[in-house]
Amino acid sequence: MELKSFGFGYSGALALGFDEALQRTKEVLARHGFGVQAEIQISATLKAKLGVDIPREVILGVCNPGLAYKAIQAEPEITVLLPCNVTVRETPEGVLIGAADPRKLIEVAGNPHLKDVALQAEKLLMEALSEL
Repeated sequence: MELKSFGFGYSGALALGFDEALQRTKEVLARHGFGVQAEIQISATLKAKLGVDIPREVILGVCNPGLAYKAIQAEPEITVLLPCNVTVRETPEGVLIGAADPRKLIEVAGNPHLKDVALQAEKLLMEALSEL
């Protein structure tokens, strides 16, 4: 999958159906050390709570435990920015996979000790998304 930056993250299109793209994304992330800590069916939630329809979209809260531990050791309050979000979104052109840029998230904390963790997380995420 070819990735494009959108300022605070990355996205790319997959030539798969939504369900297959969601499953494949989870599998690839797992192979790169990321576990899914949360799965938010945002389109279903908005339908249930607001009665609005948007294309199918799932937000995956993913975490690499080793990197999360390093980040927490450097900055305990970093947990408000964890886990990293990866989205699977249905569009008229196909399924888009998006991910937050860990470096941008860490910049918010302003702790230089988090830079290496963010670079490692970004590398692993980019490897996983590129594999898709």
